[in-house]
Amino acid sequence: MQYLDHATIKFETSKLPKGFVDVSYDNDDCASAYSPSLKVKLSIGDENPALRHSEDEKQYILFASNDDGENLDTLLETDHYPEVIQFLEKTQKSK
Repeated sequence: MQYLDHATIKFETSKLPKGFVDVSYDNDDCASAYSPSLKVKLSIGDENPALRHSEDEKQYILFASNDDGENLDTLLETDHYPEVIQFLEKTQKSK
């Protein structure tokens, strides 16, 4: 099994939607992956809310990004990964 390259957050790369690449850094609070074609970045926080930046922060946050992968606007915040997949499927269909 391969995981995103993050020191504490374990997320299997096989669970990433097609076209996403690992852009995680050990010093970031969250693991992250970027889709150059959709221009979105997925931030993946710890499963345990007490270990996140703030306890009310959601585990998965999807951002609109520019060509360099820098976050622009928040598109979705959820604790449920299937919601991320549904959102991305809708986004892909509209492009």
